[in-house]
Amino acid sequence: MRPHHVQSPPEYPQAGGTLPIPIMAKMTFKVAGRSEAPARIAVQARQFQLVVDEPPALGGEDQGANPVEYILAGFAGCLNVMAHLIAGEMGVKLRRLEVEASGELDTDRLLGKSKSVRAGFQEIRVALKVDSDADAAT
Repeated sequence: MRPHHVQSPPEYPQAGGTLPIPIMAKMTFKVAGRSEAPARIAVQARQFQLVVDEPPALGGEDQGANPVEYILAGFAGCLNVMAHLIAGEMGVKLRRLEVEASGELDTDRLLGKSKSVRAGFQEIRVALKVDSDADAAT
């Protein structure tokens, strides 16, 4: 797999004292992958290599997190970034943030057992545990 290079955008020094913010309004993100097996793909994301695989019960070899786990991880990552940005804008210091995301989907569609069920997550739940210097009103 040929690695690709992404040039970092110019940044403001700091926003809310927490994270650098690109001055560009839009950014394009890209991943590229090569199938290694029916349920496994090796993916390149910038300088990172990811293995996406299913557990044996879903036809894989469990060599990496599965696609829906990566979706939940990405969602948790977005919530983390946004929580820090918003806390900075509000002048709140986050001392600790824990994010737990879980989702339910019906594998009957994935396994070809039923077409009556919508593919994908039926529901996603998120729990945040926050330790900050915010008062009860905030």
